[in-house]
Amino acid sequence: MNAALIVAAVVILTVGWQAKYLSDRGAGHPAMWPLFLIAGLVPAWVAVQVLNPVPADGVRAQAKVSGQIRSAQLELPPGYALMVTATLADVDEKDPANQKTAYAMRLRGDGWEDGATGVMKRDSAGADDGITVVDGASVQEGGKKRAGRLGEDLQDRFEPVGSGTVAVEVTNWSGGAAETLDLEVVKAPPAKLLLWGLVVLVTLGGLFLEVRRGADQLAGNLAFLSLWAVFLRDGVTPLDSWQEVGKALLPAALFGWGGAGGLAYLLVKYGPASGDAPDGPAAEPAAPAAASAAPAAVSSPPASPPGGDGEGEGRRRRRRGA
Repeated sequence: MNAALIVAAVVILTVGWQAKYLSDRGAGHPAMWPLFLIAGLVPAWVAVQVLNPVPADGVRAQAKVSGQIRSAQLELPPGYALMVTATLADVDEKDPANQKTAYAMRLRGDGWEDGATGVMKRDSAGADDGITVVDGASVQEGGKKRAGRLGEDLQDRFEPVGSGTVAVEVTNWSGGAAETLDLEVVKAPPAKLLLWGLVVLVTLGGLFLEVRRGADQLAGNLAFLSLWAVFLRDGVTPLDSWQEVGKALLPAALFGWGGAGGLAYLLVKYGPASGDAPDGPAAEPAAPAAASAAPAAVSSPPASPPGGDGEGEGRRRRRRGA
């Protein structure tokens, strides 16, 4: 199944369900449509970038490293990343020693140093050659290209802290799954800071509409879609295809529906807006009416002071007469 179809299906289903839900409740708001547009397009845009990282002019630089070829040199322009793809060894796959290859590399540039570590893993569940691989991404086994298999992990992407001429040195190599690692300089995915900014933007907009306009479940769905783009960026490479695209849904749902959706629920139920339209204030106007009657009943006492003063004077006069 094509990874792009998964992204399109999830976006369409989420947006369509939310729009119908709010329409049925009469809680829709025009401001939700631009938020839906951003939250829906971001994961689609990121998926295209991570699944097709090779620019139109091709791979910028290539090299090979292994347990025997322990050093290489590459030109890494700004905005590019290092893709590491395994060339599998032509060995007995059933031997546990040939199931994995762990590696560590030191990357050195002009004034900076970084590291890259990973584990290349064969498919332990058997062959499944029916998986389609994105053009330009392939696994080599015994010098021949073949499709990726379900359960394999044979490709990593790294974004070093610097750019320019990079010296690569293998510092650790163990396991017989990979014969060599192909290093390719490809286009880096969208910046994390940009994606997190979009997550905050659409989530805050969803929270406002849900809390102040009654757009139920909007914040959680918007956060889910936009967070999916963040996890697609960090975990997906062309060889992962639909496998990692699907796995990225789990943390997006956890933090989107559980985090942003839970926060929206608490704000609706216990936030300041929860007391804006209660029945209490409407029942209190009767009290002023009763209070207004009280002055009428007490209006006679002002006449008493003159009488009281006269009574006091009469007493004083009687004493004098006596």
